[in-house]
Amino acid sequence: SNPGATRVIKSAPLRARVPNDWVLYAMEGPDFRVHYLQRLGDPATEANATIGIYLGDHPSARSGDGREGTLLGNTVQWHDTNEGGAFREETVFEPPVETGTSFMHVFIGASEAALRDEARAIVTSLEGTQR
Repeated sequence: SNPGATRVIKSAPLRARVPNDWVLYAMEGPDFRVHYLQRLGDPATEANATIGIYLGDHPSARSGDGREGTLLGNTVQWHDTNEGGAFREETVFEPPVETGTSFMHVFIGASEAALRDEARAIVTSLEGTQR
């Protein structure tokens, strides 16, 4: 897929480099918002990938040590699992950008390693828009 353009994630002070075959949408809760980036799937292979960015005060996430990474300039611990051939990676941290929330929970789900890597690249490209 092509490298795509830098796209602003609406109603969040974030932008990321997102390939054109990904769509963005959000779900509102009473005191939180989850932004989703989803790769348009190939019906033939059912390959898929999703990124979620939860902004709120009560994240529900697995904790524990994992792979160290950098997100929005902060060092974070990623908790990675691979069950039944499905990849899931998640991290919870205090957002270094002004979101009005105490936590940011970023999670990736992918059906294959190549899509997981594509999702990782998008997440790694996240940056604040207030610069």
